[in-house]
Amino acid sequence: EDDQIVKQTIHVQKIISSEQLDNQGHEKQEGVNGAKFSVYDVSDILQKMDVKDLTTDQIESQLKDRVKKLSSDQLKLVSNGETKTIDQQTGVFEFSVEVQANQKQAYYIVNESSPENISNSEDILLLTPVSDKNGEFLKDVWIYPKSEASQPKEEVKKIVSTGVKKNFFENCWDFVTHLFSRD
Repeated sequence: EDDQIVKQTIHVQKIISSEQLDNQGHEKQEGVNGAKFSVYDVSDILQKMDVKDLTTDQIESQLKDRVKKLSSDQLKLVSNGETKTIDQQTGVFEFSVEVQANQKQAYYIVNESSPENISNSEDILLLTPVSDKNGEFLKDVWIYPKSEASQPKEEVKKIVSTGVKKNFFENCWDFVTHLFSRD
């Protein structure tokens, strides 16, 4: 049983929250199609860490800090793609993993780009296999990286005048002197 292979499908659903509430009083969330994600296997870095006496959250946090310092060409890319609508769910990117039940694998999920006016989500570190609170391995794992939507930036057009600028008093003085000058 310890060396059984666990197959899990990881569903990453990129969402933005609107300020509006649905009819249950929950914040409305919508998926974002067209966001690009890359998934890196960082298990080798996990194997080198001393994780004795650490909680899963502590392991994920420390591993994420280490991985963030590396460039993408130092990491092992295992999947990449774009969020799209899958089974009426918008903003979904999926990838599958196969891991041994007794051996943790670590995946670093990076939001490489997003559609205009949507921020990239924070990077996610996922330890697999993922189990529920009873220790049962999940077939499907859902992750919800949040993003912010921003208003389109309005283009500000600057009016540039050429020549010498005079202030109000200089213009008045020129007018008055022009009145009394005899050209």
